[in-house]
Amino acid sequence: MTAASHTKKEAMEWSRDLAKREGLELIPHGTDGKIQNPNSYENDPCPPKDTRH
Repeated sequence: MTAASHTKKEAMEWSRDLAKREGLELIPHGTDGKIQNPNSYENDPCPPKDTRH
């Protein structure tokens, strides 16, 4: 996968699938470097109180 040939949507789909398969935490960043909606796909010892998921 080359970064220049894929959109953020495609990259997020690929990353989300990998995180779910491997039980990882996904921490996407925007172009400004700020974290955008992180998500953990394993038993998180300190889960967020986010009700969006």
